[in-house]
Amino acid sequence: MLMGDVTKLVQPSDRVEDLREQAKGSPLLAQALAHVPVSEQKRRVEGFDNLQQVFAAYEPVVVQAGCEMRFRTEDVDGYSEHLEVFGFTPTGRRSKKVTLSLSYFTTAFDELFDENGKIYHANHRPRVRPWTVRKGGVPTSRKELATSLPDFIDGVEELVQRSRRTE
Repeated sequence: MLMGDVTKLVQPSDRVEDLREQAKGSPLLAQALAHVPVSEQKRRVEGFDNLQQVFAAYEPVVVQAGCEMRFRTEDVDGYSEHLEVFGFTPTGRRSKKVTLSLSYFTTAFDELFDENGKIYHANHRPRVRPWTVRKGGVPTSRKELATSLPDFIDGVEELVQRSRRTE
């Protein structure tokens, strides 16, 4: 409306033209046009090139909270790397299951059954979204490490807060 566009108004008015004239030269006009709603903004964390760097940065934080973080690689049906965080059970013991993970998978495949009922992998292809964050058993896949890290860091912060409450 600040630009004088009255096409979407239910009842167009000459006052919109007056508003446009008043807005000319205002620094707020450029700010309003550049505004992107928070719901449409993608959070990013820059500065990390791989999971080893993330491990080096966040492992001390996780250990200080009394949790455990592991880094591992696999080369089965394509190369993959995993950062796994083991939190606490509701009773306060360290969990044996992974509480939070950040993984990188190079290859996607289909799991099929052969004539004997055994599972095998077929149709190997590069993954479009190789980065996966799993919090509470719910996976979220992303194309870049920078867009996956905010969810992972949020999970680490939640674990740290929980460990502080139990102390």
